[in-house]
Amino acid sequence: MPSETEISKVDALRAYARMMHHLSADYLAPLLADDFHYASQWVFEEIQSRRQYLDYIGPKLEAIKASGSRVWAELGELQTYPGGPCLVMAQGDKNNISATVLV
Repeated sequence: MPSETEISKVDALRAYARMMHHLSADYLAPLLADDFHYASQWVFEEIQSRRQYLDYIGPKLEAIKASGSRVWAELGELQTYPGGPCLVMAQGDKNNISATVLV
């Protein structure tokens, strides 16, 4: 069971989806621990802090905003390993699925 300071995986994914829909880190930033970690196939090395992640995601969101490209982020459920909730993401066209976000 999560402690009082932890949020559920679904709540974290919803905050990430809001961040992507609005292209603003303001929706996710308040939920990140100082020792937050982020790994992605799009990032060479794992990001190992809240500040490092915000420094990374801010310009990325601005670039998407400047491109005028729409982003979709919808909750899903993995039926195979590791199982559990996820986000399915698309950019430019809803059928152009480009990422799955796990927590």
